[in-house]
Amino acid sequence: MSISSISKHADFVAIDMVSLAAAFACAYFFKFGNLEFINSPSWRGLLAFLMLSDLLFTLLTNPYSGIFRRRYWEDIRIQLVLVLESFLTACAFFYLLKMGEDFSREMVVVMYSGYAGLALVLKYLHKRRLLSRWSNRPQDSIKRIVLVCSSQDAEESEQRLYADDMKASRVVGFCFTDSPVVDVFLQRPAAPSADLLPLCSLTNADEVVILTAPSKMDDAAIEELMAEGLKVRIGLTESLGVTAEMQEVGQIGIVKTLDLQRHSFGAAQTIYLPTKRAFDLLLGIAGCAVTLPVAAVVKISYLATGDNHPIFYKQTRIGLRGKPFQLWKLRSMVWNADEALAELLQDPKRCEEWHRSQKLDDDPRITPVGRILRQTSLDECPESWCNHL
Repeated sequence: MSISSISKHADFVAIDMVSLAAAFACAYFFKFGNLEFINSPSWRGLLAFLMLSDLLFTLLTNPYSGIFRRRYWEDIRIQLVLVLESFLTACAFFYLLKMGEDFSREMVVVMYSGYAGLALVLKYLHKRRLLSRWSNRPQDSIKRIVLVCSSQDAEESEQRLYADDMKASRVVGFCFTDSPVVDVFLQRPAAPSADLLPLCSLTNADEVVILTAPSKMDDAAIEELMAEGLKVRIGLTESLGVTAEMQEVGQIGIVKTLDLQRHSFGAAQTIYLPTKRAFDLLLGIAGCAVTLPVAAVVKISYLATGDNHPIFYKQTRIGLRGKPFQLWKLRSMVWNADEALAELLQDPKRCEEWHRSQKLDDDPRITPVGRILRQTSLDECPESWCNHL
């Protein structure tokens, strides 16, 4: 993580530091009944060391990269890893310098427990506040995209573009490379690849996303798009047939190159991978312990209203490297939500709202119990164990 990356997420780094200092002060007060550490150079030095070690691990692990594009359960895992690394560093520090007897080790354990909980709560609230402001941004700030792909892959490709919480763009039209005659798809304009430029003009598009092999596109099409001031974005996996974890545009002499690379795995990674898997299993078990009582309460609540249908909702999502996976959540809508949506979209206003943001502000399909689940994000509890296990 670079210094520029830290400055970019300085608010989250500051929350980490404040949470650690507050947890330290609370743990000291609970242990000794006062806050005399303020006047003790040794205790102040310990606090400074703990904060510096935490900041160092933040610098090395870059835990805030993509924080707005990942789910809350991922934030929990990353925060717990950061706390565990800092705690083990503190333990090693005490052991190597034989300083354990000078401080209260029990207090340090309590402090890190409080730090993990406080930081998670504050980051969760801060992230939700920022995302709510982002979701309420003016509609003209959302990029309008024309998606170029095959007709068979169109729905899946669109979902891949929406696979984050930012919703910074929306698909306003489809251009198919395998359909010679098509006018409408998913209630939005569509056209064959030969009519890509007129389709962009019709939909007032800002960008064109090409998720197909270049051989299926007209050689002059991209030049025409750029000449009209449109940004052209090409999917690497779809165009080259390979997946890279690192990519950038480079130059050799006067030749522009697309540089692709996968991470190499050395001795450190061979230790890291099984350790990470073991930690994932522990988090998965912890997720089960949290999910089961919540699921029991939800089931009883639904039964009390006469709803005897399953409380879990399964949906196919696009995960790492575009691989589909089954996402499980606690059901927050009526059991026949998909059929109910089709009826709701008969209303032109609701249909327009749905295609604009893929959600309804006043969605009648959400149950009273589901509204509470969504407000507290408890509907995402099953994600913590289904993704780890």
